[in-house]
Amino acid sequence: MKNITISIGGMTCASCAQINERALKKTVGIIDVAVNFATKKASIEYDPDKISSQEIKKVIVNSGYLVMDMEDMEHSYQADAGRYEINQKRSLFYWSLGLSFPLLAQMFFKIPISQNVLGAINLILATAVVWVVGFGFHKSAFKKSLKFESNMDTLVSIGTLAAYFYSIYAMFSGREGYFESAAIIITLILLGKFFEAKSTGQAGAALRALAQLSAKSAHQFVNGKEVETPADELRIGDIIVVRPSEKVPLDGKITDGSSALDESMLTGESMPVEKKIGDKVYGATINQNGVLKIEVTEVGEGTVLAQIIKTVEDAQGSKAPIQKLADRVSGIFVPVVIGIALLTFIGWYFTGGNLSIAII
Repeated sequence: MKNITISIGGMTCASCAQINERALKKTVGIIDVAVNFATKKASIEYDPDKISSQEIKKVIVNSGYLVMDMEDMEHSYQADAGRYEINQKRSLFYWSLGLSFPLLAQMFFKIPISQNVLGAINLILATAVVWVVGFGFHKSAFKKSLKFESNMDTLVSIGTLAAYFYSIYAMFSGREGYFESAAIIITLILLGKFFEAKSTGQAGAALRALAQLSAKSAHQFVNGKEVETPADELRIGDIIVVRPSEKVPLDGKITDGSSALDESMLTGESMPVEKKIGDKVYGATINQNGVLKIEVTEVGEGTVLAQIIKTVEDAQGSKAPIQKLADRVSGIFVPVVIGIALLTFIGWYFTGGNLSIAII
């Protein structure tokens, strides 16, 4: 059996995580799967004799989502994609709030202009919020509908479009419209998306901070000379030189020299630890004074720092029992709400025979 962790792009709510989880669980060869919306990752246990990692990724793509490879993830760490998403969500919310506020104000204050002019202004403002600021909701809902699936964006799209189109009909038939409802719903949902982006961004902040601790290059000792070498090109058995105030690139054993090392990133201990020939040193710790020659003993996933990162990733990918319950609820929440809305519409229409009241 093998385990693989895949970063998934395009998930907008917990229902998206459930869609991916259901699709993967139904796939032959996959033994267990947990998709975490907060970290946007899927932890999958599978039988390599029955299915390959590429086929697993294809299942995710066929469900309408993106598979982020390691190069994409490394780029996202460097560019801080989480911060970009937070700023984007904040900007959308501010625009939506600014355009919705005049519509909201009309619920409390009488505007001294003609109803025709006021209706036209309301239509323009609501159109900007529903179709421009809130376009992402409708796009996501449409894509899901093509696969006969639904998520929270489906509810937002159906609710706001129903209020928007009914309000246009009401405006031309002399009835009361609900432009403000369509706009304010999108504004409040965008506020929630902004808070959500902040929380999920914080989930990846620890990993970004850990990934940035490691040294990017090393002074490799080759044929009696020091050569500047990228840390990821070092191999077990290579000899490296670490001068005072430099980071130890990888885990190793001191072959020459002695010094005190700051290991606070590992142990939390602020006092430097004395090291001599034969002692072990760890990547990302800082050499305080003497010059050290170190033989590399661990590279890649074998280093202590890599194991810490892996532990944090596993912790973020695991689910508490209450989260599992919430995910199960989110999986049926959307279709249940749509079903209740449809029954409400049918009940009011056949009871009162009034299409307007049934839509409302």
